[in-house]
Amino acid sequence: MEAKPEKLKQVLSLIFSHLKALETEVLAFRAVFATVKRLGVVSDLDERLHAATLTAEQKMSAKYDAPLENALKRIDESAFDELLVKLLEKWKPTDPVN
Repeated sequence: MEAKPEKLKQVLSLIFSHLKALETEVLAFRAVFATVKRLGVVSDLDERLHAATLTAEQKMSAKYDAPLENALKRIDESAFDELLVKLLEKWKPTDPVN
């Protein structure tokens, strides 16, 4: 696959934009979690978080593993960069909170 600088810039911009948004959200949730834990509002908070994490990992594996495998198979094809751009443009983390 020949590197196309403008397409690579577009893909990197999308990836970093999504990473920035995700990290922002994770930091906000961590702050709220730490506050709730410190206040002792929920006695089994760590266990609930662990259970929710396991459930989320299963859902995310089901959601992302096959598309990733497909994309990796197509990496040598000339249309890979367009596929990745379309995938990232459509990607919206819309699943409900566990």
